[in-house]
Amino acid sequence: MYRRPTKSQSIADAVTTAIVNGELKAGERLQPVRQLAAQFETSPPVVQSALDILERNDLIIRKPRSGIVVKPCRHDGGVNNGKVLVCLPASCRIMQNMCRLLETKLRGKSGWSELELHRSIGKILPPIGQLYQDIFELVHERLNLNGLLPVLASHDLIMKPMPNPVLMERLDSVLGAGIQAAIVFGKDYIDNPFLQNFPSLRSIFLFELDYPEIPGNAVLLDFEQAFYMMTAHLAKLGRKRIMFSVSEPHRSPAQPGWNNQHHFLMIYGGYERALREYNLANYNVKFTGIYGSYITKKVLADIMSAPNPPDAIMCHMDFCALNFIKAAQELGIRVPEDLAITGFFNTAWSDYSPVKITTVGFDTEELVNAAVALARDLPAERRVIYLKPQLYIKDSCGASLELL
Repeated sequence: MYRRPTKSQSIADAVTTAIVNGELKAGERLQPVRQLAAQFETSPPVVQSALDILERNDLIIRKPRSGIVVKPCRHDGGVNNGKVLVCLPASCRIMQNMCRLLETKLRGKSGWSELELHRSIGKILPPIGQLYQDIFELVHERLNLNGLLPVLASHDLIMKPMPNPVLMERLDSVLGAGIQAAIVFGKDYIDNPFLQNFPSLRSIFLFELDYPEIPGNAVLLDFEQAFYMMTAHLAKLGRKRIMFSVSEPHRSPAQPGWNNQHHFLMIYGGYERALREYNLANYNVKFTGIYGSYITKKVLADIMSAPNPPDAIMCHMDFCALNFIKAAQELGIRVPEDLAITGFFNTAWSDYSPVKITTVGFDTEELVNAAVALARDLPAERRVIYLKPQLYIKDSCGASLELL
């Protein structure tokens, strides 16, 4: 979930802007840490954290006895030296703003229950929450701060098996006319691998990638570790029958040879690794469907009436966990006392839910900063970066951080 920039990130952004605008020249020395702390009205440790960010972004060098020096720009595709194609999904920001407005108004309106509030919000907020929009906006912001110009391409129109041929022809002409790099949403690329005709173009895939044999850089979510972490957490809480609710694997009619679904092997691998480690492998139950619309009162009733029903349901999206929680309330099943339910992505759904959802998330700023650095620096060798997950303990599994 997008968070306001920290003080250290704000300082790093300010210094980056000064470098991009030429206010700080290559080789120029920055002020000492204590002077920077006074300038930004903060503490030296916060400034040190900002300098760590700048160093990771390859903008400064810390030299013993010489202080902090602005790093020279690279001439083979560094700061302020190119255009970057951006092909990412972006849920409409107005949806999130409408949700906030609706929540504010309805909380002050007598007669509205919490459940009715969540149902109203559910009509306008997309299943993935505002996650894609946050990544989309951050990519644009960070590219500009690094002196790179984003060139937009419609993810929804391009990432499908039969895109408009005129659109693709024009996209090819753009890709062949001086684009430095392309930042692309990895998951849907399987339907239209439009970069394969441009092997020299530096591509950076984000989020997930089902086909590791495709050349290119990538900044990916460590799904294997994420679902291992959540399964292990539930096991530590004494849950013995952990069911995994996950979407059905995406099969591409355009590229049947790429349907190896590496992404799903990672997801299942983390779940099954934790089951083995906690001696729970005899209960390996996966429930598949599309997003959360398939989860109804009847569906959960059928699951819970089975001979050996789950005592925990781990979902691949917060939206699905929310629908399980609503179905449980309709059936009189207590969450988390009778049934633990967890989500994924730490979207707004995890907090809009009647029972706040324990979930796993990733640092979107880390994701975007890594992708922009790859687009800016154009490393000679292929790099694949996996982001580590973070567990967000809330109310739906019956544990607080103090109990861990």
